[in-house]
Amino acid sequence: MKKAEIVDFPDVEASFPGGPAAMKKWIQENVQYPEIARELGDQGRVYVTFVVEPDGSITGVDVMRGGITDELNREAKRLVRNMPKWEAGEVKGEKVRARCRLPITFTLQ
Repeated sequence: MKKAEIVDFPDVEASFPGGPAAMKKWIQENVQYPEIARELGDQGRVYVTFVVEPDGSITGVDVMRGGITDELNREAKRLVRNMPKWEAGEVKGEKVRARCRLPITFTLQ
């Protein structure tokens, strides 16, 4: 496997440290709901794609689809960029560059 190759379906998926519950908690603690989106009552789901590098760092963050406003798209990307390092994906026991997709849901309380 070439070093620069991005794997869409590794044998072992890349994962947030502590698992899905820890990621949900981290997002809730770190989200900064855009004020204009809050004022307009904007809610929804933004699908973000990114690459988890072999060292666990996150690169190539982009919005796949969704997003109600540019503000929510930007906030979803900011959240993912600022996440702690992930556990890298693996193919045949070797850490690889793994593509991940993540829905970020914005809900007003």
